[in-house]
Amino acid sequence: MLACAGTPDNRRVTQLPQYICPSATPRPTDTPRPTSPPTYPMTFQANLNYSYVDVTRNIVTIQYLAQSVGNIQLNYSGMTTTGQVWSGNFSIGYAPYGAPGVIGAYPLSIPSNVNMATLTVVGGYAYTFTVTRYPYPFFTNPNPPPCCLPSPIYPTPVPTYTPYPTPTPYVRTNDYFVGDPVYAITATLRLKFRVTAVQGLPAPSDGHGNPRSVYVWRLEVKNIGTLEYNLYPAAQMYVSEVITPLGGTMQGVWGPNLDAARAAGISPTYDPAALMPGQTMLFDLAAFGPQGTAYRISYALDLTTRGGPTQVPGANIVSWLNRPNTDCIGEIQEP
Repeated sequence: MLACAGTPDNRRVTQLPQYICPSATPRPTDTPRPTSPPTYPMTFQANLNYSYVDVTRNIVTIQYLAQSVGNIQLNYSGMTTTGQVWSGNFSIGYAPYGAPGVIGAYPLSIPSNVNMATLTVVGGYAYTFTVTRYPYPFFTNPNPPPCCLPSPIYPTPVPTYTPYPTPTPYVRTNDYFVGDPVYAITATLRLKFRVTAVQGLPAPSDGHGNPRSVYVWRLEVKNIGTLEYNLYPAAQMYVSEVITPLGGTMQGVWGPNLDAARAAGISPTYDPAALMPGQTMLFDLAAFGPQGTAYRISYALDLTTRGGPTQVPGANIVSWLNRPNTDCIGEIQEP
């Protein structure tokens, strides 16, 4: 719908917005992320927590980490004590191409009448494992999960600036804090963004029985310029990083949908919008994600360009961190 309305200048913010605090002394150096999106190298590793089952345990867990490999497939086979074939294959995970990697685990129950099984896990590379059955209790320590995901590769070096003189106002050009006003000033558009009311609620498990949460947040956008701004937050915005219950982090693309809004009990604002000069709009969004706490929420500023490391129809990605601003306080006058 937005592709047919207005001009590209109405739908894209070509520069990184800024959060400017008038009362704080900045950090000694500022190392913002480059504006070009990174690439994520293809990676796949897998192992089993145990290479055997016994009279006390029939389950082995496939442990994997994957990045830019697409579908992750499990193939298994074995022979029962009566000579019948036990086999099958199905998907146990997905690692989107060009996106941050995922760490996962999948439990597989091996029937008690199967004495030996062969498991093959395929995700760009193939790993084959043999599982033996012991007719008596057998004890060993479990294998640790594979480690570690490679860092993203940025196409341009991250610039490092010399120390700011005191008292230069503190300026932030990405990873803004929730609740802070952020201004995007370009040759055509003048906009104010703010993300608030981030929360996580319990949600039903997904189709594979994995626990998950529904994340809810509000986007506030004000047009402080003279040109109409066209946006589609339900397509441009997503949760990109989650803190798990054990304190680790998981990166991905978890975008808004109507089922998540119903599970959260909110009335979503998912339609494309045209923001007139001087007008402010609020957008309530909800997305399913892994169980935990939403830490980073991202937005594609350029709706006219498709590509980059995400599944959203846009580029020039910025993010808000779900934590209070401890660097400074105060709000500048609208530019």
